[in-house]
Amino acid sequence: MIANAPLHTVNSGPSNSGARSYLPFARPTIDEETIAGVAEVLRSGWITSGPNVLKFEQALSEYHGGRPTRVVASATAAPNWPCRLPVSALALR
Repeated sequence: MIANAPLHTVNSGPSNSGARSYLPFARPTIDEETIAGVAEVLRSGWITSGPNVLKFEQALSEYHGGRPTRVVASATAAPNWPCRLPVSALALR
């Protein structure tokens, strides 16, 4: 498991003699189910869109009480999303 990986080494100067061990800021915990899910999506050919994105949007909508949800592939795409909606869809409820 990745969470049990050894500590990293940092070079504190021009030579490796100053190397010291440290704890990383946040060590990921990735289980085999997650790895298998990522591999499945990569093999499907649908990376930034497709059936799994629709399933995720539906689950996210249910989690938020049925409110409409959309996801985007990057933070760059997010600010442009409201520009594609009709003005009536932007009304706060």
